[in-house]
Parts: sequence; structure tokens; C-alpha cells
Amino acid sequence: AAIPLPGSLPATQATPAPVKLQPPGIYRIVTNTGTDGMSVSTLTLPEQPGVWKVTAYAFATQVITASSILTSIQPISYRLIAPTSLNHGDQAELILHLRNTSTLTREISVRAIALGIDLSAPDTQRLTLAPATDVQLVWMATPRVEADRARFLLIIRSGELNERISRDLRINNWIPT
Repeated sequence: AAIPLPGSLPATQATPAPVKLQPPGIYRIVTNTGTDGMSVSTLTLPEQPGVWKVTAYAFATQVITASSILTSIQPISYRLIAPTSLNHGDQAELILHLRNTSTLTREISVRAIALGIDLSAPDTQRLTLAPATDVQLVWMATPRVEADRARFLLIIRSGELNERISRDLRINNWIPT
């Protein structure tokens, strides 16, 4: 079972957007034991950063349990702030907060793809982020005349990190007079 511990976000980790945590996971992992009596299994932790208590249960002639505390982090933490709807004629800020949580300087590429809205900033932005540094990228979004819905997609790449974030926006036909 993998259970997030209360107050378990590392101090170097930026506060993430609220995440709906799933109930503790229960996995049945079958492994073969080598002649030395050792078994090795692999467990993939949830994607969100945190501290997890992992408990393994083995059933043989007796029940054996072992627990360990594991910390999972992302080298880059991110949070997108965007409205849920826009009116025709309005402009809104779409804000991406990035934080380098690693001890290395990171080269980051952020690609924006917009459907139903026009953006003020370039499609792709490249930046260098020093350790423990925050940056904020801002796009001004304007609804297209014919749109009743919009989607804003960001692709964040840095080393092995390849994350996608998207937001759907409703476009209201209300135009102020």
C-alpha cells in the first residue's frame, strides 16, 4: 500500500495545485525468489510529489510485513493558473509557475498550443532555471470570434521530464455593451 503522509511535501517543493488523491493502492506483485532467498519487486509511485509509506506483505508459512518511507520529487514543479471561461471581447492571463526543485541548473522548453484562443507570447519559450529558482510565464489569451470552447495545452520538457498540462475554457457569447 502506498499512502501519502500528512505534511509530506518537501520544503524545496513548490506548493502544487490541489490534487485529488486516490485511496491507498493495493498491488499484488508476484516475484520469483532467487537461491539466495532474495526477492526484488518494482513499484511505481503516483506521479505527484510527496512522501509515501510503502508496506509490503508476504504470505507463506507466516505473514511478514515490511514498511519503508519513500520520497518522490519532480526536478521541475509546475502549476498552471487559468480561468474556466472567457467572454468574447475579454482577455485573460494564463500563468505557468515553474520551480527548479533539483540541485542542477535546468534547461527548460515550454511549448504552448492553443485552440479557440489567440496567445500573445511565442509558441515555444526556452529558459535556463538555476536550482531553487522560480519563474512565471504569462500568456494573454483572447477568444477567437467563432469559438465557443478553447483548449490551452502546455508541453514542458527538461532532460527526461516531458509533461503535458491542459485546460479547457468555455467561451461565452456575452459581449459587454
